[in-house]
Amino acid sequence: LFRDFPDPDWEDRMQYARYWQEKLSDNDAVEFPDSLVVEVADETERFSFAYLKEALYVVTSVVPSSLAETLRAVFPLLSR
Repeated sequence: LFRDFPDPDWEDRMQYARYWQEKLSDNDAVEFPDSLVVEVADETERFSFAYLKEALYVVTSVVPSSLAETLRAVFPLLSR
């Protein structure tokens, strides 16, 4: 049964970005500073949890060494 779930609010997106920050904390190839957590929450206003997860997963899988730079380039494109 399909239900229409609202998109996560800013606080939910912050918590989810923090989850990914923690998940990637042991990976020395990835820098995920607190400022990027805020930026992810700010730039993903109309993202569903599924879309947010997919965006973070793809970006961290494809180009982990330049996560911040990649996210800054990708999120505006996904928001169109």
